[in-house]
Amino acid sequence: MLLCFLPEVTRAETKLPPHYAYGPQHLAFEVEAKEYDLWKKRLQDSSIKIVHEQYWKEERYSVYFNDPDGHLLEIVPTGVWE
Repeated sequence: MLLCFLPEVTRAETKLPPHYAYGPQHLAFEVEAKEYDLWKKRLQDSSIKIVHEQYWKEERYSVYFNDPDGHLLEIVPTGVWE
């Protein structure tokens, strides 16, 4: 589950501790290594511009792209952070 909050609303939270952020954020979505190329192709087929592809290790790459609000999203295969 991924929850995204509007900073102007959650900053004024009184029942829970405030939780908010301003400016571009980065989120990474981990996918099975065997599905990485499929997800990359989905982005390309949807005309989503890939802004960067990063080589990590052991022939593993991740792909970066922006959402409509300018946040940097990433598709990363399992094993990169191990």
